[in-house]
Amino acid sequence: MVDEQYRVEFLVRQYGAEVVGHVLGQVVAAARRALQRMEPDQVPPPLRRVARHAGRRLPPPLLVTLLTEVESSAWLQEKTAEEITADGPARIFLERPPGWRTTVAAAVADEASRRLRDRFERLEKENQRLQDQVRELRRELSDARDALGRKGSEETRELEEGNRRLRARLAEADSRIRSLEDTVASVRAELAAAREETDELRRAARRSPRPSASPPPERDPVVFGRGSPIETARTLDVLAESLGVAGPEPVDPPPGGPAPRPQGLRPDRSEMVDWLLSGGVVGVLLIDGYNLAHQLGEGERADVLAVARRLLAAGRGRLRVVVVFDTSDDASSETVQPGLTVRFEPSADEALVLLAGPDTAVATSDRAVREATEAKGAIGVWSEAVAEWARGG
Repeated sequence: MVDEQYRVEFLVRQYGAEVVGHVLGQVVAAARRALQRMEPDQVPPPLRRVARHAGRRLPPPLLVTLLTEVESSAWLQEKTAEEITADGPARIFLERPPGWRTTVAAAVADEASRRLRDRFERLEKENQRLQDQVRELRRELSDARDALGRKGSEETRELEEGNRRLRARLAEADSRIRSLEDTVASVRAELAAAREETDELRRAARRSPRPSASPPPERDPVVFGRGSPIETARTLDVLAESLGVAGPEPVDPPPGGPAPRPQGLRPDRSEMVDWLLSGGVVGVLLIDGYNLAHQLGEGERADVLAVARRLLAAGRGRLRVVVVFDTSDDASSETVQPGLTVRFEPSADEALVLLAGPDTAVATSDRAVREATEAKGAIGVWSEAVAEWARGG
């Protein structure tokens, strides 16, 4: 029998956070919808910040709060289940019938197998494309050799150079094919292991006792945050990214706002950042840390700080940079280097609004935060513009 001591951390390590999100993503989305339907006085106090959050994804502290509350509150589990219309692993995760862990793990394994099959098919197509390219290069090489025998000395030198380049391209293509073949072999092995695991889980599911009229067994709670703090933090970062629920698209502030900019300059383009860095526009650039991390596609604090250092250098001492991250711990502030400060706040949104003023620019894709800071005289710029600037415009 499959061990009943499954944990979310085990599923993440076994199949990846993106695949676990196949189940938990539905639970998080349904719970957020349930909170939105409630009257303000119905929302449990621990979840009021979650209910007010309008961003594209929940920061890790709010994500942990929501999942923990869903786990501990039968009332919230019932409200969340009402938002899930289809019978599937997400509803089973909430209702916890006998053998639920095996059923959910089987669904996760199926999703992992499907993704491996898709990757295998893409690699096969890439392999075929490279094989065709090698055949074409060999044909060109053969033609060049034939021409080499018929040309004079000057043309011979040109053909020899072309021949050399073709050989180099052929060697590179052969190397890529060998690497690709190794990758295909590895994926095949992973796919075989995933199929074997899926078959075992299905057999275990068939052997699991079916629900009876007897009272349900005592729940074995899913535990979040146990083990190494570093491992848990990395797990939460990946889960937060994969479980993000799309929110409203950011929009440009209305004309005539409190912080004018040159006509035709869009707040979602890198030219907006160049204008801010040109000097004399603002003295401080405030950055919504996790929001920018999402736009960079990595979701790591280190990537955000690397961009902040580049912004500070490009500003040539004309402005300071302050990066604000959400945290579940007490608020703190650290000066990374002269002109660059990192703040950790229970609510980055509220901190950005508090810090905003006429001599500041605020980089965030959260429309509510942009509008609130612009109302205080700040210049609003989208995180997409900063990410585009970091990638070279």
